[in-house]
Amino acid sequence: MFFKNVANVVFAAACAPPGGGRNDVTPRLTRHYHMMWVPALSAESMTTIFDAILGGFLASEKASLASLSHGIVSASVDLYRRVESELLPTPAKSHYTFNLRDLSKVFQGMLMVTAAQLPDKESLLRLWVHEVQRVFRDRLINQDDRDWFNKATGDLLATKLGASGSFGAFENMLFGDYLVKGSADKQYQLVTNPGALDGLLTEYLDEYNVSFPTTMNLVFFKDAIAHVSRLCRILRQPRGNALLVGVGGSGRHSLTRLAAFMADYQCSSIEITRGYGANEWHDDIKKLLMAAGIKNKDIVFVFGDTQIVKESFLEDINNILNSGDVPNLYAPDEMEQIISGCRAAAKAAGRPETRTNIFAQYIQQVREHFHVVLCMSPIGAAFRNRCRQFPSLVNCCTIDWFNAWPDDALFSVARSFLSDASLSLGPLVDPLCHTCVRIHQSVEQASQRYLLQQRRHNYTTPTSYLELLRLYVQMLQSQRDIVNRKVLRYQGGLQKLATTNKMVAELQVQLTELQPVLAKASEDTAALLVQVANDQKEADTAAALAAKDEAECAEVAKSVSIIKDDCQKDLDEALPAYYGAVKALKSLDKNKINEVKSFTSPPRLVGFVLEAVCILLGVNNPTWADAKQQMNQMNFLERLAGESMSSSCLASYCPTPLLRSLAVFSVLSHSHSCLQATTRTTSPRRSLRRSCATTTTRSSRPRRWRPCRWPLTRCACGCAPSCGTTRLPPRSRRRRPRSQKPKRSSRPLRRCWKRSAQHWRRSRRAWQS
Repeated sequence: MFFKNVANVVFAAACAPPGGGRNDVTPRLTRHYHMMWVPALSAESMTTIFDAILGGFLASEKASLASLSHGIVSASVDLYRRVESELLPTPAKSHYTFNLRDLSKVFQGMLMVTAAQLPDKESLLRLWVHEVQRVFRDRLINQDDRDWFNKATGDLLATKLGASGSFGAFENMLFGDYLVKGSADKQYQLVTNPGALDGLLTEYLDEYNVSFPTTMNLVFFKDAIAHVSRLCRILRQPRGNALLVGVGGSGRHSLTRLAAFMADYQCSSIEITRGYGANEWHDDIKKLLMAAGIKNKDIVFVFGDTQIVKESFLEDINNILNSGDVPNLYAPDEMEQIISGCRAAAKAAGRPETRTNIFAQYIQQVREHFHVVLCMSPIGAAFRNRCRQFPSLVNCCTIDWFNAWPDDALFSVARSFLSDASLSLGPLVDPLCHTCVRIHQSVEQASQRYLLQQRRHNYTTPTSYLELLRLYVQMLQSQRDIVNRKVLRYQGGLQKLATTNKMVAELQVQLTELQPVLAKASEDTAALLVQVANDQKEADTAAALAAKDEAECAEVAKSVSIIKDDCQKDLDEALPAYYGAVKALKSLDKNKINEVKSFTSPPRLVGFVLEAVCILLGVNNPTWADAKQQMNQMNFLERLAGESMSSSCLASYCPTPLLRSLAVFSVLSHSHSCLQATTRTTSPRRSLRRSCATTTTRSSRPRRWRPCRWPLTRCACGCAPSCGTTRLPPRSRRRRPRSQKPKRSSRPLRRCWKRSAQHWRRSRRAWQS
């Protein structure tokens, strides 16, 4: 590797001495440069520079006080050199690093006043003491350092400025521009009535809670008012940035939001979400920087140590504090937007309209309108390491150290919690507040002893004190609820006792009045018991008889159950014949009935069947004309299928509805078979032969019939196999010769029915028995 020289180019580099997070510069780089060491300014040089600045300001604003300029500058330089030499940084005081920027902030704060706010010498001295306190004293972490600083400032007031009196008269002064609400021309002036600041800040807080959805409940004790005033002073200055150092719950974020609202600045912060990284961080920073640099909006960016997802975030903050820009932050289209937005401002400032000058104007506007407020916690080594790694956090920020809450702050916070009207503590508020303060301070003292003995920290933060107050309020409310419930329960019990006593007294009176009645009732009861004993004997006798009857009934029920089972078995066997008869009846139609009606002299079996049908329909001594008359009726088939066929005539033969129904449907089934046979042939002989199963056979012997289980449904001549009888198969399939055909019976049809009726009577007697 070798160093390349570029023609007509001169390299000029600047760096700080190594240390404080800065690495050593290697000789391989420095050998190419002419080294020049720039030492720190001497006291005379600093006095000359700042005397010219302050003297020129006083000469233009208040010429009568211009003579005090040299003494104030000399005292400021001496105080700065003493602080730099005696308040050295340690691991616990890593931010005790001072440079020329701190001294310049003193005079920057003094130049914020107008001539109207400097009537005399004392007012100028008060302003100077206030500014040196804000720059140097506010970063001190303990009371010993503050006492040393107060003594050093008091000595300079007496020796350099000729002030009379002690430093105590200048110690708790406050300057601010927030005293007049809504004023366009805010004057940086001395707070002459510190007692009125509590009410004024409360009004600002009420307006903030009305303006924003997130409400804040703050207690403005003395230290809180001082921190708000310091933040307002920092935000008022160009390039004013703050580093707030304090433990959690000390009010750093809340007071910053209130101070930004009081200054009419936009307060912004990032929202840490899942997956938040460098890209999201750069997008959020770009939006805020472009709003401040292009639109000239005053923006307060609040950034806490709990939001540091990556340490590169602090590196970007360090660059913004030091130079107002983050390297490689803007895309080309965003750069064009910046150039077009700041071109008019650069032209108004007298800059040449080049991209470099326009971007420089943009950076200047960002540094003037973008205020960074860092909220850090001193617990642990993280704050110390970050101050060492990123020096701009200390050099370019005004540090405000949030100390532990003093007694008056603890008392004020406790009083704001316990003076709530809903608690109704009354005169107990102040004693309870003192008790809470004593508890918190005792824990702090024990923590200090624990640190000395065990070398371990136990931090008591304002958050723990607030949790103590909230816990007490919650416990008080819960215990009050418990007591109120017990009181209500006891009151209810007492009321019930009183009601019970009253009822007992009334019952005693009634009992006294009912004594004669009770005596007579006892006599009646004794007589009744005698009668009951006699009745009991009779009841026992009746019970014995009833038990005997019950046994007999059980035997009868057993026999009846046997008969019922037998009947159910017979019914199950008869139901298929019943359903077959119904199906056969449904197959008849009017054409078949009309064909039967056309016979002048019907076949014997047809006449026999229709005679039975007429009897079932209630016709006594029926003839063929009666049968044709019945068939001529429109509802002939419906009557055959209806319950009207169970007539009184059939009831004499069939004592039960079941038997009557079976008899009816057996006749109907037989009539259907006869009618079917009649309609299939035109020859009366052939139809007669087909209608009666007993006269037409293929076997040489007469067919044998199995006895019917229901004899009342079987025709006497044995010509109704569908009524329940079963025809056995013939022994021989040979065709019987015509000479062996049986002769037709010349008996009238009525005799066949009479024989059947005899069977029905015998069956009825058998059923009844």
